[in-house]
Amino acid sequence: MPNLYAYFYRLLQWSDSAGNAAKGDEEKQVELTFYYPIAVGGPLTKVIEGMASEFTKENPNITVKPVYTGSYADTNVKVQAGVQSNNPPDVAVLLSTELYTMLDMDAIIPLDDLIAKDGGREYINDFYPAFMMNSQTGGKTWSIPFQRSTIVLYYNKDAFREVGLDPEQPPKNWDELVEYSKKLTKLAVMVLKSPPPATNTALPSLRLTKR
Repeated sequence: MPNLYAYFYRLLQWSDSAGNAAKGDEEKQVELTFYYPIAVGGPLTKVIEGMASEFTKENPNITVKPVYTGSYADTNVKVQAGVQSNNPPDVAVLLSTELYTMLDMDAIIPLDDLIAKDGGREYINDFYPAFMMNSQTGGKTWSIPFQRSTIVLYYNKDAFREVGLDPEQPPKNWDELVEYSKKLTKLAVMVLKSPPPATNTALPSLRLTKR
């Protein structure tokens, strides 16, 4: 089972478990609404719909309704609007930086009890610690890393040569990045006609919302 599908599968199971625990009926037919954004090209919509369909085949009493909600900013707005109108999605992909917004709105539930029943530390240890750090606060886990982007560092070898840096040796840590940046910095004045987009695709995560 691919990891991306495995994490998606697990969170949908948790969402169903959380809802049915409140209802006291584990065999009840359930429909889960899943909000997801797309900030990159490619057939991601088909991938998400395929994952949802596969989950329903393995869990016939649970129907997953994937809803494409635009950009990450659009999705955040739609989730907040759903929370305020008492009609939130059951699961949503949001930037991890929105964690505190969701907590301030009392919109999400912690996952710790569900994780403890389904692998506990063994499950959590399957993620890079840095990814989990921005999924946790106050001693609780509020989200699961999902479709994280792979950040790539590009650097200009000609610029390295101009300031006497080895063009075959990019910075290996934050200290070197600061040191190299100081050597490479050239003073300039830039005038922006419009602000840059705020979307950051590096930090999306899955959350369960309250109903």
